[in-house]
Amino acid sequence: MQTLNKISHKLFDGGMWLAISFLIEPTTILFTVLLYISIFLNKQQNYQTLLIPFLGFVAPVFLYYTYCFWTDTTDNFFRLWDVSTIIDIQILKEASYIFTLGFVGVFTVLSILLKTPKTLAVLNQFRKNWILILSHFTIALLVAFLVPNKTGAELIFVGFPAAIILANALELFQKKWFADIFILVFVIASIVNFFI
Repeated sequence: MQTLNKISHKLFDGGMWLAISFLIEPTTILFTVLLYISIFLNKQQNYQTLLIPFLGFVAPVFLYYTYCFWTDTTDNFFRLWDVSTIIDIQILKEASYIFTLGFVGVFTVLSILLKTPKTLAVLNQFRKNWILILSHFTIALLVAFLVPNKTGAELIFVGFPAAIILANALELFQKKWFADIFILVFVIASIVNFFI
């Protein structure tokens, strides 16, 4: 979105991939908000840029509906739109998940608190990217929380924005050895988590 090269292709692809992820996991439809935040942050809003992601989303969903209609399994299609999810967090109460979520969560929140004021103080492209990453992180947390059948795999949604936030936090350290200790703590924590 930062370059004006083939912006309609990028938006259509974004809508299409969003539809494919929706067909796999319906709660990922919340990432639609992220697509439109990107459009507004990059000041690319017009009727075309607002309509193209919708068309990209509708195309695979329509094809899936026609497949379900042809095979007489339209119940599968309509089940995608069922929003009566039961929020079950039992799996997140296991010791390994508590340790991982607590450890990564604390460092991610600290990184956000330390990096955000410096980033928002400057008007540049990174500021827009930082807002987009924070939005992605927030939406990913919401999606991971709303996934009905939790297996632990839903934490992958949160992993990507959390990794970018943590990597940006490493830039805050003036001394290289401090960043090395930070990475070493994560390696040790992953080993400890394996034995919990």
